[in-house]
Amino acid sequence: MGNSPSHHIDALVRIRDEVAMRESKHTPGPWRVEEGPFFAAIRADAAGVSGIASIQLVSPSTAQAIANAHLISAAPEMLFVLKEVEWAADGEDALGWTVPCCPFCAATKAGGAHFDFCALSAAISKAEGRS
Repeated sequence: MGNSPSHHIDALVRIRDEVAMRESKHTPGPWRVEEGPFFAAIRADAAGVSGIASIQLVSPSTAQAIANAHLISAAPEMLFVLKEVEWAADGEDALGWTVPCCPFCAATKAGGAHFDFCALSAAISKAEGRS
């Protein structure tokens, strides 16, 4: 059905995903791995993109190199998920109100910054080239 609630939710999810990818500086996902005899190529389905990276399949082992390629190819989806959960927990402000907070360091979104020890913030910063 074109007007069902799930149809509207699917449309909103697609729009959210498109906006998130436009705001990022990296090549939009999804990325995929193409295994060859000497290299594993990481490619994107985005228009005008021929390749993201390639990994030699010689050292330390072919299996490890292929696993590394698959990990790299999952980067856009992992970054998206990290950003989705960044302020997903419920915390409490000074007045006792429930507010969005980081599930790792418990900093509140209203405070505008994570605590220095926050692994979630560090991972997002690293993925975005800010650390």
